[in-house]
Amino acid sequence: VYRDKLNIQESKEGDILPALLFFIVIVTILLKVESEGTFGYSIGGHLPSNVSYADDIATLSRSSRELQRFLDIIAKYSAEVGLFAIVSKTECMTSYKNSPPLNITIYGMPIKPVSEYVYLDHKLSSINDGTASVKYRIGLGW
Repeated sequence: VYRDKLNIQESKEGDILPALLFFIVIVTILLKVESEGTFGYSIGGHLPSNVSYADDIATLSRSSRELQRFLDIIAKYSAEVGLFAIVSKTECMTSYKNSPPLNITIYGMPIKPVSEYVYLDHKLSSINDGTASVKYRIGLGW
């Protein structure tokens, strides 16, 4: 761990360095997680395990068991560098119709299952037919 060798005294609002360091740490964590197994959801022949923007990370999995394993490994590597998920702001959703409720945890605390959520200004729905997204956009006046 390089945290002892890096001595940053002060950062001003708008500085790029904190965002760059955060990005480097997050990418390193995600690469370590992916080195521990095959994770993700098949989309167009690719198997992405996450969609990330800044500090928002949406994970993609083929099963609730795989998702739990992925999150457990992320939590482990994140804790090693002092990063922790805010469980109260974390949600999980399945896109499979008639699937049983998800029982996913982080740090042993349950993640709230939802049928819809907004990610990067797009409304996603477990119904997966696009109507929630269209209604959301119309409501925004888009």
